[in-house]
Amino acid sequence: MTGVQTCALPILTIYLLLSLILTVAISWCINRLILHPLRNIARELNAIPAKELVGHQLALPRLHQDDEIGMLVRSYNLNQQLLQRHYEEQNENAMRFPVSDLPNKALLMEMLEQVVARKQTTALMIITCETLRDTAGVLKEAQREILLLTLVEKLKSVLSPRMILAQISGYDFAVIANGGFEGFTGNTNWWNSTVPPGWTTTGGTPDTFDENTDFQQHTWGPSSTGGQFLHGIGDQPDWTESALQVGLDGLVIGQQYEISFEQSITRNQWSETGGFWKIKFGDEVQDSDHMDIPDFGVFEGWTWQTMIFTATATIQTLEVIAWSDTDHLRTDVGIDGFFLGDPGTNPDNPDRKSVV
Repeated sequence: MTGVQTCALPILTIYLLLSLILTVAISWCINRLILHPLRNIARELNAIPAKELVGHQLALPRLHQDDEIGMLVRSYNLNQQLLQRHYEEQNENAMRFPVSDLPNKALLMEMLEQVVARKQTTALMIITCETLRDTAGVLKEAQREILLLTLVEKLKSVLSPRMILAQISGYDFAVIANGGFEGFTGNTNWWNSTVPPGWTTTGGTPDTFDENTDFQQHTWGPSSTGGQFLHGIGDQPDWTESALQVGLDGLVIGQQYEISFEQSITRNQWSETGGFWKIKFGDEVQDSDHMDIPDFGVFEGWTWQTMIFTATATIQTLEVIAWSDTDHLRTDVGIDGFFLGDPGTNPDNPDRKSVV
C-alpha cells in the first residue's frame, strides 16, 4: 500500500507542474497576442492631438490581419473616414453662400491668408451688382434667386481657370486671380476626392493636394506658383480621373490660344508606371510630355508644358485627364499653374518668348 502511495506522488507532482506550465503558456499568449495590441491601441488613441482626432487612422497590427482585433481596427478606420467626410461636408456648407453655393466671406478670407502665407502673385477684385441691390424688396424671393443665379453664371463664363469667384454679401462678389488650384480648405493629406472651386469632376475621384501631402509614401514639392494643385490617377482602361472647367467664353473662332501649365509625377505605395496629362479644349485633344515614374521618396520637380489650340467656338470647355503610359498600370500625376490666353502672354511660363 505504501508503494502505491509513493508512486502516485510523482505523478501528481508532474500533473501539477504541467498544469502550471500550461497556465503560464496560455497567460503569456493571451498577454502577448491580445492584451499588448489592445494596450498599444489604447495608448495611441490617448496620445492623439485634438486637431488630428477627426479622420485619425490606426495602423493594422502585423499579426492581426484577419482576426477580431483586425476587424476592430478596420471598423474604427472606416468610421473615422465617414466621420471626416461628414465633418468636411458640414464645414464646406458653412463656407458657402446660400443659393449661389459660392465661397462666402469666411472662406474668401481663408484663401487670402493662404495666398499671403505662400507669397503668391495674386489679384483681388471686388464686384458690386447694383441691379441685385436695387431689386431688394421689389422682386419676389424666387425671382431674385433666378436673377442671382443668372448673374453668377455670367460671371463664371468670363473667368479663366486662374480665377476664383466668391460671394461676400447679397450683391457683392470677389474674384481671386491666380494660376493655381486654390480654394480647397479640407484635408490635403488624404484622398479628399475634391476638385477646387470652379472645376467639376468628370471622371474618377481627383484630389486637391499640396507640397506637404505625404501619406502612403506620396512625395511632392511646391510648383512655381505654389499652393494647392490637382492630383489625378490614370489606370486605363479601368480607371480615369479628370476635371472640367466649363463655359470659357469670349473666344474668337479660328484664333490660336495658349494653354500652359506645370506638371509633375509621384510614386506612392500604389503607383506602378509613368504617365502624362491629356488636355481637351473644345473638341481638340493634346498630350503633355511623358513623365517616368520616380523612385520612392524622390520628387523630380515640376515642368512647364505649353500647347497651342485653335478655337472652334466662342464658348468651349477645358478638361484635364490623367493618363497612364501602360494599360492596367497606375500612374499618379499632378497639374498646377493653369493659363489660358494669347500665345506668349503667360508671365509665369519661362518658355513664353519661344511661344511668340
